[in-house]
Amino acid sequence: MIEPLIFNALILLLTGSFVSDSQSGFRVYRRDALRRLVLNSSGYEIETEIVVKMLKRGFVVKEVPITHSRRFEGFSRLDTFRDGLKILFTIVRARFL
Repeated sequence: MIEPLIFNALILLLTGSFVSDSQSGFRVYRRDALRRLVLNSSGYEIETEIVVKMLKRGFVVKEVPITHSRRFEGFSRLDTFRDGLKILFTIVRARFL
């Protein structure tokens, strides 16, 4: 999937910090740091907003590698185009607001 690479590259460009998987929702944050954020997203883009705002404010974002398996049952509610655009706009908005 090409979208995560674009998102990761944009985050690197705008924050100067490398994130290997900006779309992974599996992260741990310091409670006090997370409470300082004003979040505006409510969909799939929330992970991205949190990461960008944490980096922008100088908080340490450490990544822990995870493994995952291909989905064999059910379906994703992710709309690649619509949600991808929301994520792109969220990256830019979170960096400059």
